[in-house]
Amino acid sequence: MAAFAAELSRQCQAIARRWIPLRDLPAQVVHGDATLDNLPRDDAAQSIVLDLGFSAYRPRVHDLAYTLHWTLLVMGTHAVDHFPLWTREYEDASKAPLDEAERRALPIIAAATALHRPAIAGLAFNPVDDLRGQIGSLELARTWLRQ
Repeated sequence: MAAFAAELSRQCQAIARRWIPLRDLPAQVVHGDATLDNLPRDDAAQSIVLDLGFSAYRPRVHDLAYTLHWTLLVMGTHAVDHFPLWTREYEDASKAPLDEAERRALPIIAAATALHRPAIAGLAFNPVDDLRGQIGSLELARTWLRQ
C-alpha cells in the first residue's frame, strides 16, 4: 500500500503542475455525469437527458474529459486511439472547437477524474480494502498524463 500511496502522490503532483485554472477555461452549464446510461436515445434517435444531479456551471471541457475517462474505464486503454475522432465529434456537435487551454486541460481533468476514488478512499468503511480496489485508477491516470 505504501507504493500505491507514493504513486498516487506523484500523480497528484503531476496534475497540480499541469493544472489549468478553471477561470481560464470557457464555462457553461454542463451535465457533469455524461454516460450512455444518462444520455440514452429514444426510438427517433433523439437524446434524452437524465440524472442532472452533477449538473453545474463549470468548464465545458469537464463533460468531455469525464465521458472520455469513463469510456477508457469501460473499453480499456485501446480506446485512446478513438479520442481524436470523438473529440472532433464533440466539437462538431457543440459547434465550438476546443481552444488551446481546453486541449491542454482535457487530459489533466480526466486524470483528476481517475484519481477521485482513490483520493476519497479514507472516507470508506474499510479504507484499505477500498484503496486496494482502486489500483486500476493509477494506470488510467497514468494513461491520461501521457497525453
